[in-house]
Amino acid sequence: MTAATLVTVPLALLATLVLLAWWAGPAGAHAALLESQPDEGEEIEGGPDVLVLVFNEDIDEPAIIEVTDPAGEEVTDPDAEIDGAEARLDLVDVLAEDGTYEVAWRVVSVDDHSVEGEFSFEAVNVADDEAADDEDDEESDSEVAATDDEGAEDAATDEDLSDDDADEDEHAHDEGAEDEDAEDESTDDDLAALDDADETAAEGGTTTAWVVGLVIVLGLAALAGGLVLGRRRGADR
Repeated sequence: MTAATLVTVPLALLATLVLLAWWAGPAGAHAALLESQPDEGEEIEGGPDVLVLVFNEDIDEPAIIEVTDPAGEEVTDPDAEIDGAEARLDLVDVLAEDGTYEVAWRVVSVDDHSVEGEFSFEAVNVADDEAADDEDDEESDSEVAATDDEGAEDAATDEDLSDDDADEDEHAHDEGAEDEDAEDESTDDDLAALDDADETAAEGGTTTAWVVGLVIVLGLAALAGGLVLGRRRGADR
Protein backbone atom coordinates (compact mmCIF):
# COMPACT_ATOMS: atom_id res chain seq x y z
CA MET A 1 0.00 0.00 0.00
CA THR A 2 1.42 3.28 -1.04
CA ALA A 3 1.59 6.42 1.10
CA ALA A 4 -1.09 8.09 -1.06
CA THR A 5 -3.48 5.23 -0.41
CA LEU A 6 -2.84 5.44 3.33
CA VAL A 7 -3.86 9.12 3.26
CA THR A 8 -6.78 8.89 0.83
CA VAL A 9 -8.70 6.04 2.48
CA PRO A 10 -9.00 7.64 5.97
CA LEU A 11 -10.00 10.96 4.41
CA ALA A 12 -12.73 9.25 2.38
CA LEU A 13 -14.02 7.45 5.44
CA LEU A 14 -14.04 10.68 7.44
CA ALA A 15 -15.94 12.51 4.71
CA THR A 16 -18.48 9.71 4.55
CA LEU A 17 -19.03 9.84 8.31
CA VAL A 18 -19.49 13.62 8.19
CA LEU A 19 -22.05 13.31 5.40
CA LEU A 20 -23.94 10.60 7.27
CA ALA A 21 -23.98 12.66 10.46
CA TRP A 22 -25.20 15.74 8.58
CA TRP A 23 -27.99 13.77 6.89
CA ALA A 24 -29.04 11.90 10.02
CA GLY A 25 -29.11 15.04 12.19
CA PRO A 26 -32.20 16.76 10.71
CA ALA A 27 -33.87 13.41 10.04
CA GLY A 28 -33.64 12.48 13.71
CA ALA A 29 -34.64 15.92 15.08
CA HIS A 30 -38.24 15.01 15.87
CA ALA A 31 -40.20 16.27 18.87
CA ALA A 32 -40.36 13.77 21.73
CA LEU A 33 -42.81 13.86 24.65
CA LEU A 34 -40.94 14.48 27.92
CA GLU A 35 -43.86 14.57 30.35
CA SER A 36 -47.59 15.04 30.61
CA GLN A 37 -49.97 16.49 33.19
CA PRO A 38 -51.72 14.30 34.24
CA ASP A 39 -49.19 11.54 33.85
CA GLU A 40 -49.85 8.09 32.35
CA GLY A 41 -52.27 6.20 34.62
CA GLU A 42 -52.44 9.01 37.20
CA GLU A 43 -55.58 9.18 39.37
CA ILE A 44 -57.01 12.72 39.62
CA GLU A 45 -59.55 13.71 42.28
CA GLY A 46 -62.43 15.37 40.43
CA GLY A 47 -60.47 15.20 37.17
CA PRO A 48 -57.86 17.67 35.85
CA ASP A 49 -58.77 21.25 34.86
CA VAL A 50 -56.10 21.36 32.16
CA LEU A 51 -54.10 18.80 30.18
CA VAL A 52 -50.47 19.72 29.40
CA LEU A 53 -47.96 17.99 27.10
CA VAL A 54 -44.29 19.00 27.37
CA PHE A 55 -41.88 18.18 24.51
CA ASN A 56 -38.12 18.35 24.11
CA GLU A 57 -38.34 21.14 21.53
CA ASP A 58 -40.74 23.77 20.25
CA ILE A 59 -43.66 22.49 18.23
CA ASP A 60 -45.71 24.01 15.42
CA GLU A 61 -49.42 24.14 14.74
CA PRO A 62 -51.62 22.26 14.61
CA ALA A 63 -51.53 20.43 17.95
CA ILE A 64 -54.36 17.95 18.38
CA ILE A 65 -55.26 16.41 21.76
CA GLU A 66 -58.31 14.14 21.71
CA VAL A 67 -59.79 13.19 25.11
CA THR A 68 -62.48 10.51 25.24
CA ASP A 69 -64.57 9.54 28.28
CA PRO A 70 -65.18 5.98 29.60
CA ALA A 71 -68.01 5.59 27.04
CA GLY A 72 -65.65 6.44 24.18
CA GLU A 73 -67.19 9.87 23.53
CA GLU A 74 -64.95 12.84 22.77
CA VAL A 75 -65.42 15.37 25.58
CA THR A 76 -64.06 18.62 24.09
CA ASP A 77 -62.64 20.40 21.06
CA PRO A 78 -59.25 18.74 20.32
CA ASP A 79 -57.48 21.91 19.13
CA ALA A 80 -54.84 22.65 21.76
CA GLU A 81 -53.02 25.90 22.51
CA ILE A 82 -49.27 25.95 21.81
CA ASP A 83 -46.71 27.75 23.96
CA GLY A 84 -43.19 26.96 22.78
CA ALA A 85 -42.59 23.32 23.64
CA GLU A 86 -45.94 22.92 25.45
CA ALA A 87 -49.42 22.05 24.25
CA ARG A 88 -52.40 22.81 26.52
CA LEU A 89 -56.05 21.74 26.46
CA ASP A 90 -58.65 23.24 28.82
CA LEU A 91 -60.75 20.65 30.67
CA VAL A 92 -62.62 22.89 33.13
CA ASP A 93 -66.23 21.62 33.60
CA VAL A 94 -65.64 19.05 30.85
CA LEU A 95 -65.32 15.70 32.65
CA ALA A 96 -68.76 14.47 33.76
CA GLU A 97 -68.14 11.02 35.23
CA ASP A 98 -65.62 8.83 36.99
CA GLY A 99 -63.50 6.39 35.02
CA THR A 100 -60.63 6.05 32.57
CA TYR A 101 -60.09 8.83 30.06
CA GLU A 102 -58.02 8.14 26.94
CA VAL A 103 -55.74 10.82 25.48
CA ALA A 104 -54.52 10.67 21.86
CA TRP A 105 -52.21 13.47 20.74
CA ARG A 106 -50.54 14.55 17.52
CA VAL A 107 -48.13 17.46 17.08
CA VAL A 108 -45.80 18.80 14.38
CA SER A 109 -42.04 19.11 14.92
CA VAL A 110 -40.06 22.10 13.72
CA ASP A 111 -38.93 19.96 10.75
CA ASP A 112 -42.64 19.53 9.79
CA HIS A 113 -42.54 15.90 10.88
CA SER A 114 -45.73 14.71 12.57
CA VAL A 115 -45.35 12.99 15.96
CA GLU A 116 -48.14 11.25 17.85
CA GLY A 117 -48.80 9.17 20.94
CA GLU A 118 -51.40 8.25 23.54
CA PHE A 119 -51.90 7.63 27.27
CA SER A 120 -54.72 7.53 29.82
CA PHE A 121 -55.60 8.83 33.29
CA GLU A 122 -58.25 8.12 35.93
CA ALA A 123 -60.84 10.65 37.13
CA VAL A 124 -62.49 9.92 40.52
CA ASN A 125 -65.24 11.62 42.54
CA VAL A 126 -66.14 13.89 39.64
CA ALA A 127 -69.79 14.10 40.72
CA ASP A 128 -68.82 14.96 44.30
CA ASP A 129 -66.53 17.68 43.05
CA GLU A 130 -69.29 19.14 40.88
CA ALA A 131 -71.73 19.00 43.82
CA ALA A 132 -69.19 20.85 45.97
CA ASP A 133 -68.82 23.47 43.25
CA ASP A 134 -72.60 23.84 43.06
CA GLU A 135 -72.77 24.20 46.85
CA ASP A 136 -70.05 26.84 46.73
CA ASP A 137 -72.01 28.66 44.02
CA GLU A 138 -75.18 28.53 46.13
CA GLU A 139 -73.29 29.86 49.14
CA SER A 140 -71.87 32.65 47.01
CA ASP A 141 -75.36 33.49 45.74
CA SER A 142 -76.67 33.48 49.33
CA GLU A 143 -73.87 35.79 50.42
CA VAL A 144 -74.61 38.12 47.51
CA ALA A 145 -78.33 38.09 48.41
CA ALA A 146 -77.51 38.80 52.07
CA THR A 147 -75.24 41.64 50.98
CA ASP A 148 -78.04 43.04 48.83
CA ASP A 149 -80.45 42.81 51.80
CA GLU A 150 -77.95 44.60 54.02
CA GLY A 151 -77.57 47.23 51.34
CA ALA A 152 -81.35 47.67 51.19
CA GLU A 153 -81.52 47.96 55.00
CA ASP A 154 -78.70 50.50 54.98
CA ALA A 155 -80.51 52.46 52.28
CA ALA A 156 -83.75 52.40 54.33
CA THR A 157 -81.83 53.52 57.43
CA ASP A 158 -80.18 56.32 55.47
CA GLU A 159 -83.60 57.38 54.17
CA ASP A 160 -85.02 57.40 57.73
CA LEU A 161 -82.05 59.44 58.92
CA SER A 162 -82.55 61.84 56.03
CA ASP A 163 -86.24 62.24 57.01
CA ASP A 164 -85.25 62.84 60.66
CA ASP A 165 -82.65 65.39 59.58
CA ALA A 166 -85.27 67.10 57.41
CA ASP A 167 -87.72 67.23 60.34
CA GLU A 168 -85.02 68.61 62.63
CA ASP A 169 -84.05 71.20 60.01
CA GLU A 170 -87.70 72.21 59.59
CA HIS A 171 -88.15 72.43 63.38
CA ALA A 172 -84.98 74.47 63.70
CA HIS A 173 -86.15 76.69 60.86
CA ASP A 174 -89.50 77.27 62.63
CA GLU A 175 -87.73 78.08 65.90
CA GLY A 176 -85.40 80.41 64.03
CA ALA A 177 -88.38 82.13 62.43
CA GLU A 178 -90.04 82.54 65.84
CA ASP A 179 -86.81 83.98 67.26
CA GLU A 180 -86.58 86.40 64.34
CA ASP A 181 -90.21 87.47 64.88
CA ALA A 182 -89.50 88.03 68.60
CA GLU A 183 -86.38 90.04 67.72
CA ASP A 184 -88.38 92.09 65.22
CA GLU A 185 -91.06 92.79 67.86
CA SER A 186 -88.38 93.79 70.38
CA THR A 187 -86.79 96.07 67.79
CA ASP A 188 -90.18 97.65 67.06
CA ASP A 189 -90.71 98.24 70.80
CA ASP A 190 -87.28 99.85 71.07
CA LEU A 191 -88.00 102.13 68.10
CA ALA A 192 -91.37 103.11 69.58
CA ALA A 193 -89.65 103.95 72.89
CA LEU A 194 -87.10 106.07 71.03
CA ASP A 195 -89.88 107.89 69.18
CA ASP A 196 -91.64 108.62 72.48
CA ALA A 197 -88.39 109.87 73.98
CA ASP A 198 -87.81 112.09 70.94
CA GLU A 199 -91.33 113.51 71.22
CA THR A 200 -90.90 114.14 74.96
CA ALA A 201 -87.55 115.79 74.35
CA ALA A 202 -89.09 117.96 71.64
CA GLU A 203 -91.93 119.04 73.92
CA GLY A 204 -89.48 119.75 76.72
CA GLY A 205 -87.34 121.81 74.36
CA THR A 206 -90.34 123.88 73.27
CA THR A 207 -91.31 124.64 76.90
CA THR A 208 -87.76 125.64 77.73
CA ALA A 209 -87.65 127.99 74.74
CA TRP A 210 -90.85 129.74 75.89
CA VAL A 211 -89.46 130.22 79.42
CA VAL A 212 -86.15 131.59 78.13
CA GLY A 213 -87.97 133.98 75.80
CA LEU A 214 -90.20 135.22 78.60
CA VAL A 215 -87.20 135.85 80.86
CA ILE A 216 -85.48 137.81 78.09
CA VAL A 217 -88.58 139.95 77.49
CA LEU A 218 -88.96 140.67 81.20
CA GLY A 219 -85.28 141.56 81.48
CA LEU A 220 -85.48 143.96 78.53
CA ALA A 221 -88.60 145.54 80.04
CA ALA A 222 -86.87 146.02 83.38
CA LEU A 223 -83.82 147.52 81.66
CA ALA A 224 -85.98 149.92 79.69
CA GLY A 225 -87.87 150.93 82.82
CA GLY A 226 -84.61 151.63 84.66
CA LEU A 227 -83.34 153.86 81.85
CA VAL A 228 -86.55 155.84 81.76
CA LEU A 229 -86.49 156.29 85.53
CA GLY A 230 -82.90 157.44 85.47
CA ARG A 231 -83.56 160.05 82.84
CA ARG A 232 -86.47 161.45 84.85
CA ARG A 233 -84.34 161.79 87.97
CA GLY A 234 -81.73 163.65 85.98
CA ALA A 235 -84.28 166.05 84.63
CA ASP A 236 -85.64 166.85 88.11
CA ARG A 237 -82.20 167.94 89.22
